[in-house]
Amino acid sequence: MIGQFVSGFVGGLRAWKLAGAMVILPAIPLGIWFCVLYIYFDRRIAIPDWLNWFMVMVGVIFVVNSLDSLIRLYSRNLNWGVERLGRQRYYLLHFFIQVVLVLAYQFTPFRIEWVGVVVIGLYALIYAAMGMRSHHVRDAIGSSRTSRPIQATPNV
Repeated sequence: MIGQFVSGFVGGLRAWKLAGAMVILPAIPLGIWFCVLYIYFDRRIAIPDWLNWFMVMVGVIFVVNSLDSLIRLYSRNLNWGVERLGRQRYYLLHFFIQVVLVLAYQFTPFRIEWVGVVVIGLYALIYAAMGMRSHHVRDAIGSSRTSRPIQATPNV
């Protein structure tokens, strides 16, 4: 999902710049945020109720935004757009899908820790496969460079 979203904006961007923009830049405010939360926790500073509610609302907005982006991306791939379904059916379908996803999360024994373990495992498998097949990748890159000139992708 993230790859499809980002690919629409990064045409021609070098890989190391893309990695910095996707990994390093978002990590800075997150690191600061968790440092502040740790200081509050370590010093046993009480967080006012209004700030707790504000943090909950920001979290809810992020979850809804993420679900909405995910649903819109997949519905576009399935050709479930406004022009095909009509405005009313499109919005009702997407609202229903969001509600079902939230309820599925609420009523299943879903643990976010296990998702992290699965993601780490997938990364390990992918890196192992890349390492075992790196010579195939190098050969493919070398043959593609000699067979046709590389054209710069215009920024979208």
